[in-house]
Order: sequence, then structure tokens, then C-alpha cells
Amino acid sequence: MDLEDAGLAAYRQTSGDCITNDLVLMQIAGGCASAGSDVDPNMPALDLTGLVPGERIWLRVWRETGNDGTFTLCTNRTDSPLGQCDYVLSMTDSGADGWGGSSVLICVDPLGPPTAVCTSYTISATRGNIAFGADLGSTITLNYTSVGGLQNEIAHQLATSGGGILYGSESPPSAGLVYAFTVNSVCNVPPAPATDCVGSHQLLWPANVVSSNPTGSGAVEDLIASNQGCLVNGEANGIWYRLYMEFSGQLVFSIDAGNGTAENYDFALWGPLPSETCPPTEQPIRCSFAGTTDATGLNFSASDISEDFTGDGWVSFLPVLFGQQYMLYVSAPDSGHVAHDLSHTLPTTNGRPIVDPGSVDRLMVFPNPASDGIALHTMFSVSTECTADVVDATGRVVIRSRFNSSAGITQLPLDISGLGAGSYTIRMTTINGLVLGQARFAKASD
Repeated sequence: MDLEDAGLAAYRQTSGDCITNDLVLMQIAGGCASAGSDVDPNMPALDLTGLVPGERIWLRVWRETGNDGTFTLCTNRTDSPLGQCDYVLSMTDSGADGWGGSSVLICVDPLGPPTAVCTSYTISATRGNIAFGADLGSTITLNYTSVGGLQNEIAHQLATSGGGILYGSESPPSAGLVYAFTVNSVCNVPPAPATDCVGSHQLLWPANVVSSNPTGSGAVEDLIASNQGCLVNGEANGIWYRLYMEFSGQLVFSIDAGNGTAENYDFALWGPLPSETCPPTEQPIRCSFAGTTDATGLNFSASDISEDFTGDGWVSFLPVLFGQQYMLYVSAPDSGHVAHDLSHTLPTTNGRPIVDPGSVDRLMVFPNPASDGIALHTMFSVSTECTADVVDATGRVVIRSRFNSSAGITQLPLDISGLGAGSYTIRMTTINGLVLGQARFAKASD
């Protein structure tokens, strides 16, 4: 039986010893904890500083609540290993009973006469991390040795010191030489993957259907209790999107497998964000942890803004403004991948979009001043029907023209030959009355 709730304290010797039975210990500053482990929140973790090389440290472990039982004690150093570049080998066992003799052999072969140094690593419980260093030009190889069954419970990965993943094992892991590389001038740091917030896909929204199929949960733990909302299991086979709003209106979207298959997707949405913040610092404003295998997302019929496992997969739409940005995390917790389609659905009235596809600074008039005609230059995120009103100095609409505009950069011609000389304002709106933008121009004398 495992000990599931414990306390931990660290001590150093101040006088005496065990042989003479007069040992005196003093607790190290900051050397007591009853929580903080990244494996189990009820188990303790300590971060001790000011230790002297060669000194002996005493650790005391006690049961806080629950039953007595066995436990695993893991120690590691926080200073950098020798070498110009640092790397971290992470080993996990989902069965929590260790690798049973399986191991990873890491060999570091430096340039020049020194021979390669090879070290074998394994774990006896749930997880273990090993940091090692290497100089530029060194060749590093990883070999995996498989022993016994339950190989599908075993996984390992190699990452840079900053968390960039270089190699991640399959399930079950392949045996033999699985990865090799030469240490380069940037310590082999890879681009951040979209499975981490800093590597998020950047999307102008509304966007066309986006299809993604990443694997894993990234190298950085972006979600914790203070920002994960309804995603109580944190990150699990997920991908990050950064959405830049290209309209003002009501944000809706759907997430599904895209090929007619059933898949359970969860998501969380944060924002509006003042800058490119990673990870989000607040709780999400929309969140679904529903256990359904149908499509999920934001729609107009849902009234809730967050739901747990018993939800139906849909939460309420979100009013947004042009220029705002949001972070979206999509995960497939029940699958080894997160293949999905992310698409938007615009609200409509009588089949016409209720959306603001532009803004004031996107409406320009050429030429200015003009004589007989002008061209309205703007950009629409979606195809829409709009109205252009020319208003004189008294506020009277002197020209009204309707356009059917396609998505993208658009040039709309307008005849002003019937206007008298003077200053005018042109205002563009959707047929639903949403103002897209306005600009001033001058009609020259004939």
C-alpha cells in the first residue's frame, strides 16, 4: 500500500554523532513541506539552497493522514550539469511500478581524444528526470533496452533545458538506437510546438476551416489550477490557438473530428488578452469538459459559460470586438492525438451575416479630392452585403449605394458626379446597421 499524504523535513548536523548517541540536528531553513509534489499534490516537495558539497543531510518523512504505506523518495540538483548545453531525459511509467529492468542508455561522445561516456537510466516508480550536459560538437545517442511486459506503460523523451522536445518515444517504445544528434551552437533548441502556448497557431478570425493533428501535451506545463478552469486534468493531447478578431460581433465556433468519426474534445477560451501572454494568467471565460463524442464549441442556444463532464459540449457565444485577441486550447483527452477541424459559424438574419468585417482605419477613399468618381478601398473578412452613405455637411444623406462584397481586399466604385463642391463624409454599414467605417473626402469644383 502506498503512502498518499505525507510530510517531509530536512535537517543538518550541528553537533555530536550517532556513534556517541548525542547527535543534534537542526531543521534547514525552508526545509519542511506537506505538499508541492508535481506527482501528487498531497505529497511534499522541498527546494533546498545553501547546501555544502560533501555534507550529510537527514530527511524525516511522516504520515499526515490516511494509511501507512511505502513511498518513493526522489532527489535532484538544480545547478546546471557540466557542459556548454544542457538536456533533460524524462522517464514515465503510467502503471506507477517502474520499468522492471527496461532502461535508456545515453552516450555523450565529445570532439577530440576523450572517449564517449555512457550512462544507463531507469525508474522504479511513476517518473524520473535526469539532466546532463555536453559541449558543442559532441554526439549524443539514445538507446532503449526493453525488458519484460507492459511496455505500453513506458515512455521517455529528451528535451532541451528550456523544454523544447527533441525526441519522444512511441507507445510501446522502440528498442535499440532511437535518436542521435550533434550538439550545435543553439543547443539544438527546436521551434516551440503548437502543443505549447508559446508555439500556438496564429489565426485571423473568422478563418476558414482549420485542421490540426498534433500529438502529445508539449514540453511546458501551461495549465495549472489557477488558469485551467473546467479542464480539471490539465493538458492532455492538446493544441493551442491564438485568435485575432477580424470583426466585431458574436464569436461562435465548432470543434469536431471532421471525418464523421466520434471523438471527445474539450476546450477552454481565455481573453480578451492585452498582449501575447503565455500561459494565460486568469481562468478561462468559456470552457467545456463534457464527456460527449459529438461536436463541441460556442453556439447561440447554450446559456452556460462552463461545463463539467456531464455537459452537452456547448457553451454560450461570446461578444467580441475587432482587434481583440483570445487564446483557445483544444484537447482530445481520450485519444493519443487531437486530429480535429476548427470552424466558425457566423450568426445570420434572413440568411445575411450579422458581423462587422472591418473598422474605421480600414476604409480609405481615392482619389481625394475627387471630381466625378471615387473608389472605396477596404477589406472584408467574409462575404457580406453593405451600404455606403455619402453625408453632406448638414448631415443629409445625398448618395446611398448598396454593394455585395466578397471576402478580402475590395475596391468599390462610387459615382459622385452629381455632388456640388465641398466636404463630405462617407459611412459604410452592414444591412443590419453595424458601422464598418467612415472617411471624409472633398468634391473638387468642376
